[in-house]
Amino acid sequence: MAEAGPYAQRDLRLLKLEPHLHTLHSDGQDSVAAMFEACRSVGYDAVALTDHNTLSGLPEAVEAADRLGLILVPGVEVTTFRGHAVVLGVRHVPEWRDLEARGINALAAEVRADGGVLSVAHAAALGSPICSGCGWDWPIEPASVDLWEIFNSPGAEVELDLALWRQLLVRGGITAPAAAGDVHSKPGAARRRPATYVYARERSCAGVLDALRQRRVVAAVGAPFEFWLEHDSLGSVALLGEHVAEGSWKPRTSGSAQVETIEVRDGRRAMYAIRRDANSQLEAVSAPIWIETSH
Repeated sequence: MAEAGPYAQRDLRLLKLEPHLHTLHSDGQDSVAAMFEACRSVGYDAVALTDHNTLSGLPEAVEAADRLGLILVPGVEVTTFRGHAVVLGVRHVPEWRDLEARGINALAAEVRADGGVLSVAHAAALGSPICSGCGWDWPIEPASVDLWEIFNSPGAEVELDLALWRQLLVRGGITAPAAAGDVHSKPGAARRRPATYVYARERSCAGVLDALRQRRVVAAVGAPFEFWLEHDSLGSVALLGEHVAEGSWKPRTSGSAQVETIEVRDGRRAMYAIRRDANSQLEAVSAPIWIETSH
């Protein structure tokens, strides 16, 4: 029998999450139940309901998720003319109409106070007149961003979103990558597409949200991979999202992923893993493991 990997040894289970989905309750084409059934047909364990500026579909989502054996993550896509932020794990719609006055960082604080996390959606998307407000134009502190969509719908600017995420890390952001279908129809929800994978302690909404907060996340087209650090002399292991002291850490990955390092402005390092296909197209990227330096 093969030895269990470092995540299994910590009793962490891999769950496939769709963090961005729309229904008839905003600009989607199909019902909540139809969208959830389609997600289940392509192997999702957890689905977030994220209609634009509303939670009106939540009662239907509770019933559908229970019937289908899915984990429901309540959410909202906060939709403004300066960008969209998907907030997950909230039980009320954050106030978005006064953001020009109070700023997006105040919204992030409100979301966290409600137990949620904030994900910047399709930051590199074309804005007006192609899609008014779709591109990200809000000034935001790195600490306010929990997730950053690198993969979104077909045609998204993946490499630019990757570069923007890396810039956020350089500025000190403790931010995980996300992969979202941003699906609006049953055929779209039944299509195989990029997904966010989380290493969760339990198969529940609380387990998914905890994994997102702790940054135990891999965003991937196709299968995810494992990334961890091993300490040469201590025998210690560091997993995704963890912060460790400087030392003789050696990166390890499953599969063909390659490790990259970002030097953070405050002196820390962020190490993450990335996988590309034979044509150098981005397939997967992990959340970092942060190494604290002594200076």
